[in-house]
Amino acid sequence: MAWHIIEKLLEEVAKHSTFVGKVWITAIFLFRIVVVTRICDTVYHDEQAAFRCNIKQPGCENVCFNDFSPISHVRFWGFQIIAVALPSILFIVYAAHEVGRKVSRPTGNQKLGTIKGPIGRIGSRLKTAHIFIEKPKNTKEYFKRFLKFLFAKKRAKRTLAQRKKSQVSEEGHESEIKQIELNLCRGYIFQSVVRCIVEIFFAFFQFRLFGFDVPEVVKCDLDPCPNSVDCYISRPKEKRILLVFMFCICLLCILLNLLEIGTFISYRDDDDQKSNMKDFGVGDSAKQHKMYAKSFLHPEDATNYQESDEEEYRRRIDLVHSDNYI
Repeated sequence: MAWHIIEKLLEEVAKHSTFVGKVWITAIFLFRIVVVTRICDTVYHDEQAAFRCNIKQPGCENVCFNDFSPISHVRFWGFQIIAVALPSILFIVYAAHEVGRKVSRPTGNQKLGTIKGPIGRIGSRLKTAHIFIEKPKNTKEYFKRFLKFLFAKKRAKRTLAQRKKSQVSEEGHESEIKQIELNLCRGYIFQSVVRCIVEIFFAFFQFRLFGFDVPEVVKCDLDPCPNSVDCYISRPKEKRILLVFMFCICLLCILLNLLEIGTFISYRDDDDQKSNMKDFGVGDSAKQHKMYAKSFLHPEDATNYQESDEEEYRRRIDLVHSDNYI
């Protein structure tokens, strides 16, 4: 079996899993794939050839072996690995499809995840206001400077309208990203639940089909055997140990799946609670107000921002519009 394909796919799954999910991947690699491909292959390679009965009746050994082992242990465990890994692999395919289908590419100079200032760059108006600090020499100079201020104000309004439009687009993009995150979270929980159900299913059937005991001698009285014959099993103790070991690994994987589901749900609840706190203004309010204040300034003046700067700016604008300025 081409186990390297399963290994590559599970490596990709591990990149997008939680810590408990990574532990589950490790358990799959070390305790299942390695054991099945290296140890079980050595123990079971002569499983049917070493099955011997104390009679040479043609067909008797085959019938007795099929009755003793209707399904090979190695094939059962191999199919179990594929079935357990399938939900996680399908989740990666679904996640790639969901992101590629719904996430729109950034347009123009817009960058993915960039949050613009609420009213755009107003630094141009601040700089223009410095023109009126000194009283102009004559009326012509006043109108010249006033036209510069007027054009700067119009440019600021256009910039404000463009930024508002860009902000609406980005808000829609953020809403789309949140919806994708919600879908992926639901998909991750769903694949974890399916994986846990598959583990329980195989643990139950392993116990019903094989149990935990591999006898050294089995009696068989099926046709075409003429009477009750004794058949001998090769390496019964090793097979018994492997049965118990693989069943314990199955229980461990079930426990990891349940732990992962509980951890992921609690993590999402904490994340939603923090998000709600931020929506009501609780949390990093000081940092948010600081970022909001800096958005009013030119980048080179942002570090020296104080409350008095905004008041000074408004005072200068009022001075420009006053009638006794000239």
